[in-house]
Amino acid sequence: EPNENRYNFDKPRFDSWSGRVTYNPTAALSMQVSQGFIKQPELLHPGVDVNRTTASISFANSEGSSNFTALWGMNKTKKHAAEHGVLLEGSHVKGKMTYYGRYEWVQKSIEELDLDESKYGHDAVFPVHALTAGLAFEAFAAGQTRFSLGGQLSAFSADNKLNDLYGNNPWSAQIYIRLYPGRIK
Repeated sequence: EPNENRYNFDKPRFDSWSGRVTYNPTAALSMQVSQGFIKQPELLHPGVDVNRTTASISFANSEGSSNFTALWGMNKTKKHAAEHGVLLEGSHVKGKMTYYGRYEWVQKSIEELDLDESKYGHDAVFPVHALTAGLAFEAFAAGQTRFSLGGQLSAFSADNKLNDLYGNNPWSAQIYIRLYPGRIK
């Protein structure tokens, strides 16, 4: 992985590897499993290697109006217990409206959440859940570029030990404009 100095080229070290197997039993269905080894990806943790595993299944109907994905991933080091993540998402297009939803569950370490080790313990891992629902309306086109207006609501839930820091089941809302350049279908 690159360091913080993005303007120089690091000498390539071929010390990490990954592999993926993909199977597409139909035109609408795709499945994959991958495994990777990343040697010392973090400068703050010299000597800590990461084993990363993922698996996913995706479905897209032939008309392109419905898409669904289920994904699981895991990072494992010798220093800490495995940290998992799950994503389930889907969308459906009907006319100019797109409806979508997403569920995410991840396990976050105290380091990633910038928490005090003495309060929570060195190896503490906290589950975090997020549920998002949204919709977008294709409003207009300028030439071959299309513009959509959308909005979404997200609800979050984390380990109760984090309530004093992040609140009890916080919510967020977003309103956005999305543009699709002419070459993107």
